[in-house]
Amino acid sequence: MLTILCPISETVPPAVFQATMAMVNYTAQKGVKIDYVGITERTLVDTARNTLAREFLKTPSDWAFWMDADMILPKETIVRLLEVAEEKKAKMVTGVYYQRGNKHWPVLWTRTPELENGQKPKVINQKEYDQNYHVGMFTVPGPEAREPFKVHSAGFGCALVHRNVLESTDDPWFRFIYKQCSEDFYFFVNAGKKGYELWADPSLRLGHIASAPAIYREDCYKKMEELETNIQPIK
Repeated sequence: MLTILCPISETVPPAVFQATMAMVNYTAQKGVKIDYVGITERTLVDTARNTLAREFLKTPSDWAFWMDADMILPKETIVRLLEVAEEKKAKMVTGVYYQRGNKHWPVLWTRTPELENGQKPKVINQKEYDQNYHVGMFTVPGPEAREPFKVHSAGFGCALVHRNVLESTDDPWFRFIYKQCSEDFYFFVNAGKKGYELWADPSLRLGHIASAPAIYREDCYKKMEELETNIQPIK
């Protein structure tokens, strides 16, 4: 049994509504019972997520599927993330989506990646990096990547979380800490401290609505090519 949770701060774009309805219909056809759909009105995002988490724990659902109101999700999204959770025996699985602005990096981070070339990744300020355990390095799946992999933290635009994670971590689960972390980092890092691993599935083509177009995987690579960005693959 599953609950869908979505903080809403403004009008939901038609493309998001259409894609979400298709996803719900497909999920039900595959035999997954959707027990509850939780939404919030305009409020601070950490407050919204905490409110939704409390509502979820009142339901009999085992899983919470978290999405944002600016995400275009393929119909098979929930079913695929459940498959990954079963395959990896994971309690947290995220899809891979990309920033709307800047360089369109994935909303995905790894704390201490191992690179195939054997080098250690460098950060601008190692001391600050070491002191702030919430941050990580952008993790860019290869253009043809399809296999799930473990990461440190991610956004909450497309995340599947088992109720055990919420039951074994403290309320408030989400906190925005100025100059340190966003509410989603806070959640995943604290869950990691309890031994829960976060798996990322790059096989889904997720859209993140920007001011004009939705941002997809190919936009990330196009921007890297324009900026002549060098990326080192993780082992």
